[in-house]
Amino acid sequence: MHQLDEKYRLPDLSSADDIESILIIRFKALGDIVLTLPIVRALRQRFPHARMVYVVFDRFREALNGDTGLDEVVAFPQRFLSRLSFFKEIRRRRFDLVLDLISSPVSAYITYFSGAKYRIGMDVGRQGWCYTSLLPRVLMSEGKRLKIYTFDSNIEIVKSLNLRYDFRHRAASNDSDASRDRADARSGSTRFGEDFYSIGFPAATTEERWASEYIDSLRSGDGPLIGVVAAAKYQAKSWPVEKFIKLCNSLVEGLGARITLIWGPGERDTVESLNRGVPESVMIPEVGIAKLGAIVSRLDLLVGVDSGPKHIAVLQGVPTVTLFGPTDPRIWDPMNDIHRAVYLDLPCSPCGKKKCGKNRCMTEIKVSTVVEIASNLIGARSGNKIAGREE
Repeated sequence: MHQLDEKYRLPDLSSADDIESILIIRFKALGDIVLTLPIVRALRQRFPHARMVYVVFDRFREALNGDTGLDEVVAFPQRFLSRLSFFKEIRRRRFDLVLDLISSPVSAYITYFSGAKYRIGMDVGRQGWCYTSLLPRVLMSEGKRLKIYTFDSNIEIVKSLNLRYDFRHRAASNDSDASRDRADARSGSTRFGEDFYSIGFPAATTEERWASEYIDSLRSGDGPLIGVVAAAKYQAKSWPVEKFIKLCNSLVEGLGARITLIWGPGERDTVESLNRGVPESVMIPEVGIAKLGAIVSRLDLLVGVDSGPKHIAVLQGVPTVTLFGPTDPRIWDPMNDIHRAVYLDLPCSPCGKKKCGKNRCMTEIKVSTVVEIASNLIGARSGNKIAGREE
């Protein structure tokens, strides 16, 4: 992989012997947080006895349940007076290393007032004085932005700090082995459903028994269990419900699939509309992140818009088909043989917008295209395939 720009001089943590406490900051969002788990794992491997604390917004705390290597997950308070107390508490705890992975003004000030010897954050300009060392906001190669999956970007952070990372639940013997693992994953030479990115999602393991019983109650016949994420937080990332209905009914008719509708806070109305249009579908109950992850781990395929559950699927080796428009699949998808991105690559995308009038980058994605890709992924496992159908 590419090296970080030489102007970013970072501490060599492989030789640091004065780190006994570590603070990691990443307030949001679900996908961003779970994709930092390689960094958490690498820090724990290097500093097995250090106390390691992670700060997130309260609604995401459950994403860091289970055997992550963390000692504590702390919710960043919403009320102003509570935040003042929080700053004082961070200062009192005298962390040796603070790694700010979001680098907002607030997180930068937390990092600065921690008084830590090592204060590492992203190079976002104005708050740079809060840190002793900077990470590049984007990776560059030969003067151009290097766009790679966020998981890979986090591995680059691990490497830039001279930390080691246990690839695929085993110690990486050297960088060439690690690079070969990644190349194998992207070329499809790993077993179907297992690749470089399937490192596990610890929170899900805490709800394995519950999820096993729940999923057993859903399965009928030999058809695949396909999860569908139809609701998007931002309008620009959404795909018409009518197209999701056609997609799901095609998968039911062609593969005998059992459609499981995955949803979260604020998404009930959209998913209920889809549920009414697909009689064979089932909405999962309103659950927390750990149970959601445990359900996802038992799917044969996850199809839907760019979302947090998609990244949870990636970490658990569950194949995915993701529809991209305003967000860039090169940054938010592994794009290997078991993770497929559907992207029109229009001149106006990716734009990063939350709202868009015509929203052509999403609305013009054909149901037949998604059906064919999903069918091929399922076919790689079961030998079944259905042809894509024109709208």
